[in-house]
Amino acid sequence: MSFDDAIYFYARAVAWKYNYNRLPNYGTVVALYNNDYSEEENAPITTTTQPFTINTTYTKLPNEKYELTLTPSETCTIYYTRNGTTPTTKDKIYTSPLTIYNSTWIQYYGVNKNNQKTPILSFGIYRPATTYITNKPQLTNNYEYKLTLASSHESKIYYTINGTKPTTKSTQYTNPLTINNYTILQYFSITKDNNKISPIYYYKNENPTPYVTVINNTEIRNNTQSIQIIGNKPGIIYYTRNGTIPTNKSIIHNPKNNMTLNVKTQVKTILEDKNKKQSTLLFYQAPQYIEPSIIVIENWWNKDMKGQLLRIVNCSRNYSAVYFTTDNSNPKTSNTTKNWDEEKVNGDLYVQSGTILKYYVISDEADGIGFKSDIYTYTVPYFYRELPTFNIINLTRIYSNGEQKVFIQSNTPKRYDDPIKLVIIENNNIIEKTLEEYENPSYTLNNNTKLIITQDGKTVEYDTTNGQRTRMNYTYTMEIPYQQVVVYNNSFNINLTKNTIKNNLTNNKTYFFNASSNQLQIINNREIYEPGFILYKNNNSLYLKIYNYAYGDINQVSIVKKLIKNHLIEISTISNGNQIDTFNMYLPNLYFTAKTISSTKKELQLHDIMINISFVSNNLNPKWRGEILKAYILNEYKIETIQTYLLYNKKITSLDMDLWLSKKSQFNTSTIKYACYDMILTELSYIYYNGKFSEYFTKQLNTTDYL
Repeated sequence: MSFDDAIYFYARAVAWKYNYNRLPNYGTVVALYNNDYSEEENAPITTTTQPFTINTTYTKLPNEKYELTLTPSETCTIYYTRNGTTPTTKDKIYTSPLTIYNSTWIQYYGVNKNNQKTPILSFGIYRPATTYITNKPQLTNNYEYKLTLASSHESKIYYTINGTKPTTKSTQYTNPLTINNYTILQYFSITKDNNKISPIYYYKNENPTPYVTVINNTEIRNNTQSIQIIGNKPGIIYYTRNGTIPTNKSIIHNPKNNMTLNVKTQVKTILEDKNKKQSTLLFYQAPQYIEPSIIVIENWWNKDMKGQLLRIVNCSRNYSAVYFTTDNSNPKTSNTTKNWDEEKVNGDLYVQSGTILKYYVISDEADGIGFKSDIYTYTVPYFYRELPTFNIINLTRIYSNGEQKVFIQSNTPKRYDDPIKLVIIENNNIIEKTLEEYENPSYTLNNNTKLIITQDGKTVEYDTTNGQRTRMNYTYTMEIPYQQVVVYNNSFNINLTKNTIKNNLTNNKTYFFNASSNQLQIINNREIYEPGFILYKNNNSLYLKIYNYAYGDINQVSIVKKLIKNHLIEISTISNGNQIDTFNMYLPNLYFTAKTISSTKKELQLHDIMINISFVSNNLNPKWRGEILKAYILNEYKIETIQTYLLYNKKITSLDMDLWLSKKSQFNTSTIKYACYDMILTELSYIYYNGKFSEYFTKQLNTTDYL
């Protein structure tokens, strides 16, 4: 008998005497020696190294029915039966909550993506739970293991670790247990709703078979990952990194140290315990989240102004080659593909105006990858002042902490008369610079970062949630003769009758209401990038300026002013069919009277004040149409003014017309919105047919239409 067996036998004998208060007879001694726990069941164990569970919840329905929901701790496939038979992969797959009855006996198990399984679990309204060990016990030091229990039905679990049979007076399980090679764990459960008692389960770590586990300490970044290799018992860990089988002459790994791997590295490892027993071979390779080489192209116009000279000035990592086409074909499959290095002259590649350059990059084998990037597109402008094209290229995927690294690529050369402006907004902090002021064209963003890039009136925005979007900023300014105005909505109140606010405006202070954060604040002179409005005083006028933006290449923006009653006007913004801003303004000098037309009608006459308005967008070609709707209403005073603006930075095509014609339902929810829709369709039609005439004359006169 080994020392371990002797210890186990002694513990069982003492436990038996404690339970029965007498010495065991010969037959009992033999049974104890032979590990006879015939009244108990071996503890079910999940075959994973991390806890893998399937929780159950149920709700009562009418007519003695119940709805049962199975919730796994990780993505898996759940197989089940409804009649108490043992499920297999040929049985039903769980996809949605099950309707069960008092007599239904569900048996089920889960299989995760690594083909690791839970034990067979069971659930019945009036049946005991299956209480199981959620994963292989994990070695926490040289001799102790951590072990976690769970039940298939919400239960109280009672256990002992000294060989005695557990009762309801034993310790109740609440947290993971620490056991060692001498621990005898016995436990059972009682369901909380119907007090159904499970069998007693038994677990002992009998000289466990050695095995090794890889712990991912970091996610993959820059094509590398940090891991740790640990064993389930004392011993020596051997490993290789070149795909060969490790032996006791291979490299020894210290479990306390981390190992850094390239995504191409293949690790094979074994654990040899003190008895020279070896674990099965474990193979590990990091998930293939490969970050390819990405290049940044610097550009400038050739002397003839009929093309650009392109040069690779930066790369995310080493690369071996760049392949491209200039006929808009796929460079990975086309027979017109060329090698950048072979085509360049004096370091530059010449590409004619209007050319669509498609290219991809092959990472250097020395970088450990040799991987082909995605195909990227670079379009050479037709002429010097053409609207730029910005590409924000992802150098990395979005990491678990929300971070991502990107490159900014523009097809417009550096111009000091109109440089590329870059704005970084992060946690309400705003950094404004030109792209030329940054030495490195790559930027690391997080969940709270927004990039705004502007040149020549073209603006794009990028964040990790929505990606790259065309952004059209606009401002609507109202110049009002100075009076004791009150501007308010549910989130703010600016009252010029109050001396503090009145004095601040008199002293050239500017109030800014940030609609994103619902905060009112006093600001110094700075650009506004958030939606909202500012209020300030200049000479004898008050200026109320609405700031906002819309996404896309074609946008509708309408400003609606509604006279609610004497002195009170409501101002709202409708963008692409959605009402996005509304606030009220009290103007003491604004009022109206009702002129009687007939016994049933009155015409409202507005005794207004001079309000100068202007609409400005940072994009080219803002168009607007205005309309006044006169109201002939009995017992209700209402005058509404709608000004609708069309913002676009592309040629209007038949596809665009079809798209906007299909948006009728977005605007059909109110009379005001439908009036906005009518105006925007009129303007779109005008521009579309004007473009058709332009195309005709361009073709007849053999000129170029750049819009």
